[in-house]
Amino acid sequence: MDLHILDHRLRVTSICKNGLVNFTHPLIKLIFLRNRARCKFFSLTETPENYTVVLDEEGFKDVRNGFQKNGKEAPHLTVHPLLIPQNQFCVMSLDPDTLPAIATTLIDVLFYSNSPKEGALPSQDLDCIKFFSFSLIDGYVSLVMDTEAQRQFPADLLFTSSSRELWRMVRIGGQPLGFDECGIVAQISQPLADNDISAYYISTFSFDHALVPEEDIVSVTEMLQQHRKEPAC
Repeated sequence: MDLHILDHRLRVTSICKNGLVNFTHPLIKLIFLRNRARCKFFSLTETPENYTVVLDEEGFKDVRNGFQKNGKEAPHLTVHPLLIPQNQFCVMSLDPDTLPAIATTLIDVLFYSNSPKEGALPSQDLDCIKFFSFSLIDGYVSLVMDTEAQRQFPADLLFTSSSRELWRMVRIGGQPLGFDECGIVAQISQPLADNDISAYYISTFSFDHALVPEEDIVSVTEMLQQHRKEPAC
């Protein structure tokens, strides 16, 4: 497998749920009007807590006012709790030229679905969590959504692997993680790699997430629980 280091200098920041209304115009421009923007790397991910935005310097110029800055925390090593929601997830893509055909649905899913009530706090104990990720990187679109959100999109425009496999999520962290902490993903990736189980990783402003094939979720759960019981060397 070849690895490529992109030239983009990236910013990682977040938008609170109630503050999203202040950024809808620049975000819609970055998603749908890519020919009018110089941004080449853009990713927007919704979690129960907030929206995580990863974008290059050109994209950041459009939306910089009001963003939260990365807080500095002292480095420490912690075994973080895991949350395994019941949602089934899809990893998908589409032709960027078909974005106008799904514009209404995409705007609804990103900006209007399940809007939080005033003063409401996200629950950490939900059987299912709201998670939607849209990435536009050098002209290629990636989408991660659960099957409930997928049903809102035209089936003939989204495409996935030939096996059309479904994924389950392992979410790392019981509280927001620090940017300076190392080895968070390794707490999951190492035991998965040792057992030859594939995974798709997405990091957001507050938490890390790993998607694993649905047929492996039982063995993954048992494996990670056992791995955490083993004493550290």
